[in-house]
Amino acid sequence: MKTHSSETGCTDVVVIEDDEAVRDSLQVLLQAAGLTSIVYSSAEEFLASPEDPNYACALLDLHLPGLDGFEVLKILSERQPKCSAIVITGQPDAFTRDRALEAGAVALLEKPLRERVLLETIQKALTAHGPPLAC
Repeated sequence: MKTHSSETGCTDVVVIEDDEAVRDSLQVLLQAAGLTSIVYSSAEEFLASPEDPNYACALLDLHLPGLDGFEVLKILSERQPKCSAIVITGQPDAFTRDRALEAGAVALLEKPLRERVLLETIQKALTAHGPPLAC
């Protein structure tokens, strides 16, 4: 279930989240914050997408069915090296945080997400590498 909220071809945030309620609330929050997004319900759906949108930030659930967030982090770093990945999980611990950061994530946030912290983290991630190419 891929959903676009960008009409320009440039996307601020790609969301990969298997929980429909979380995915929908993230998309509403991002839109209310003036950010464009594309949402995917699985890593496989994201990877199978024929589009290669130019996105600056990925919001990625760590515990996905099929490919997990760690595998997606590796693929993201190859597909979109200027993308800043933020990992979200309901089961954080120091080992998981360290592993996510070593895999290339810029942050790990605990579910349930606090809107202000999430938006601040996304804004930092969006400015980490400058604007995405071609935007």
